[in-house]
Amino acid sequence: MNTQNYLNELKKYLSGLDNDKTKNIIKEIESYIEESNATYEILVERFGTPEQLSEGYLEDLPKDTHRVKKTCSKTKKIILIIFSFLVIVAIIVAFVIYQFTKDPFDYSKYSASTIDEKIQSPWIKLKNINKLDIQQSRIGIYWSDEEEINISCKEDRYSQDNSTIYIKQAKCILKIPKQKIDIKSFQSKIILVAPTEEVSLNTEQSDIEIVENNNSYTYNVIKKQSDINNVKSKENGIVIKGTIYQSKLDLYKY
Repeated sequence: MNTQNYLNELKKYLSGLDNDKTKNIIKEIESYIEESNATYEILVERFGTPEQLSEGYLEDLPKDTHRVKKTCSKTKKIILIIFSFLVIVAIIVAFVIYQFTKDPFDYSKYSASTIDEKIQSPWIKLKNINKLDIQQSRIGIYWSDEEEINISCKEDRYSQDNSTIYIKQAKCILKIPKQKIDIKSFQSKIILVAPTEEVSLNTEQSDIEIVENNNSYTYNVIKKQSDINNVKSKENGIVIKGTIYQSKLDLYKY
C-alpha cells in the first residue's frame, strides 16, 4: 500500500462532503506527505486509517447523511448483484437458444441421394402431396427423382390430410419429387436445398433459407415487415414466390 492508496480511500470515505471541503482535506494530507516524506504506514500511525480520519470530518454532518451514504452504497451493491445475475441468465438463455436452433449439420453439403447418411430416423413415404403446413419446426427440404415424398422426423408430430402434410414442433428432413410445392409456415425455419421446381411461400414469423448451388432463381416475393437478404433474382430462373410476413428470406449459411 502506498500514500496514493491512502488518498484514494480517504476520498471515497469523504464522499459525503462537498467537493471543495474534500479537496482541501486531501491537499492538507498531500502537504504533510511531501513535507515529512510519509509512507502509508506513517499516515495510519499519525491520522489513523482513511475511514477513521474521515469520521472526524463527517461527525458534524447530520446522521441522515451517513444513513443516506450507507443506503446508497448498499443500493449500488444490490444493483450490481442484480445486473450480474441478469447477465448470467441472459448468457445461459442465449446458449440454450443456440443449442436448440443451430443446424445439426451443413444442409448444403448434401443432396437427396446423399442425405441418408446423416439421418437416423426412418423414412416414411407419403403419396399425392403438394402442400406443406409447418408450425414451430425446423425443416430441411431436398428435391429427389422419386415420385413420392419421403419424410424423416425426430418426433412423430406430422400428419397427412388429403394433399397436405401438417408438421408441428418437429425437426424433419423431406425429400420431395421434382414438382411445384406450396409451403405455409409459422414460427419455423425452413431450408430449401437447391429447389428444382417452383416454390410458393406463405410464411409468418419464419426464417426461409435457400441453398442455390448452381441453380438460377427468380424471386417474386412480397414482403410485409420482413427482410430479404443476399438473394438475387435472375431471369428465367426457377420461381420462388409468395408472401412473407414478419419473416426473413436469405441464402443459407451454416
